[in-house]
Amino acid sequence: MLRHVYTRARELDEFKADAMLATAFALAGIVESLLVKTGGHSRLLTALAMTALSVPLAWRRRNTLGAVVGFVAVVVAAGPLNTFLFSNLTCSFLALILLAYTVGRHEVGWRIWLELALLAATVFVYGGISRPTDLLWGTIFLGGPALTGRAIRSRALYQREMRDKTKRLQTERELRARRAVEDERARIASELQAVVANGVSAMVVQAEAVPRLFKTEDLAAAAQALVVIEETGRDALAEMRRLLGVLRRDDEGPVLAPQPTLARADALVARMKAQGLDAIIRVEGEPVALPPGVDLAGYRVLQEALSAATRAHGVSHADVSIVYGNDNVLVKVHDDRESSNGPDPEALRALRDRVGLYGGALRAGRGQNGHGFQLEARLPIGGPR
Repeated sequence: MLRHVYTRARELDEFKADAMLATAFALAGIVESLLVKTGGHSRLLTALAMTALSVPLAWRRRNTLGAVVGFVAVVVAAGPLNTFLFSNLTCSFLALILLAYTVGRHEVGWRIWLELALLAATVFVYGGISRPTDLLWGTIFLGGPALTGRAIRSRALYQREMRDKTKRLQTERELRARRAVEDERARIASELQAVVANGVSAMVVQAEAVPRLFKTEDLAAAAQALVVIEETGRDALAEMRRLLGVLRRDDEGPVLAPQPTLARADALVARMKAQGLDAIIRVEGEPVALPPGVDLAGYRVLQEALSAATRAHGVSHADVSIVYGNDNVLVKVHDDRESSNGPDPEALRALRDRVGLYGGALRAGRGQNGHGFQLEARLPIGGPR
């Protein structure tokens, strides 16, 4: 509870927070002026003076010099009046301490000395300084909060500098890691390119020999050459796929892994369970072979819906359905979130474009019973028509 209140207070605008603090000082000063002994002075004038004295506190961080000057001006104006502002009140001294701390915490350069001098003059003239010991206590009274504010400022600046330094080091480390990955990627691509080039060269040599073998009616040798061409072509095609896998910048999986399909949806659900999402998958109908683009589009719908569910607040369960029909396959994810906010709008737009590319349709919104969030895609089994 206290941490929540502190967090909300930190999120307030500085001026609003200081205005609330100034209001609290004014109310406390009024109450105190009505309760303490007056010593023959006016309660009404003291309450009004304390209210005016609290107003500059609202600008203590936005304009510290202006707040100090306003505070001193109120004290000087109230001096000749019949008030007990600094004789019996505690709130006025607390406001003075707060300003001294603010000067040390937020000011720099010559302003510190000017503002502290104004506050010190106020204490010495209107605070009842009459003995050397009073002068010592007055100096401690102002110097202590100012030094405390200065120490906190130095610590805050040091922590900010360390955070910036850590962020720079982390950025540099990530940059070096990416460069190392890119260098390794380029090396592997170069090696695979050489392998593919050699395979294609071997296919060309074998293909050039086939017409000559047919002319000499050496059918066995020609058949053998065609078998070699086929095997070499398959090997080159496999290496080419690996080469494309290396060059493909897809951070969602290993770069050399094949494209995911709906047949691997159970593995995706298992990964989501490991991240804390209670997901259940159900497959209806007879699974059929789908065109690669349609298969990948369905998998991406599942992946984005489940990933959004793990990031959303208040989601604990998700039902995954894959329904194979005669002409289309339905991919559906329904979770138990309370709000109707689904995946990121940009991601949703990209999914809708991907599904529409293959002649499908995407729907996102509340579930059929009005509870939770549902994302479903209907994709034609035969691909776009």
